[in-house]
Amino acid sequence: MAKLSDLPDELLLLILSKVRHAPTLLDSVPLVCKHWKALAREAQVWSGVDLQLPEVPDREVGEGPPGVETRALLHAPVIRSLTLHPSSHRCTYLARALNRGRIVVLDKVR
Repeated sequence: MAKLSDLPDELLLLILSKVRHAPTLLDSVPLVCKHWKALAREAQVWSGVDLQLPEVPDREVGEGPPGVETRALLHAPVIRSLTLHPSSHRCTYLARALNRGRIVVLDKVR
């Protein structure tokens, strides 16, 4: 009987790219094993993620542990789209998070 670990990385990346939920990619997939942790960092896996930042930030960057939105901005190599709810507070928060990360938005920023 074949095991999931016997699948080639290309197929595992394709499967993981169907997971479009940032918290799952950040918190669950990397816990499976070291191999999946490495795969979860690949740009192909994140290319379908649409990230929406709420009007009220989860918390200011640098004030306690970051929320999922901040962690996605800091750790995702690429996302499909980014939706923002503009406010002066949000712009400061976003600028700090984006300055710390190296994220690429493939499709659009709204």
